[in-house]
Amino acid sequence: MPPTKKPKISICITQEQKKILEEWAESETRSISNLVNHLIEQGIQKYIQKKANKQ
Repeated sequence: MPPTKKPKISICITQEQKKILEEWAESETRSISNLVNHLIEQGIQKYIQKKANKQ
């Protein structure tokens, strides 16, 4: 797989949050990175929808 050109970000989370993300990702057969990307995308869509409803 070729290297990605996507921007990267770093975050700090607790051990408990990491453990939960690992379990969640495994339950959905995803990597943690893919799961977090999916959650961010869902959040962005909600934000865009909420913003559009205010206009």
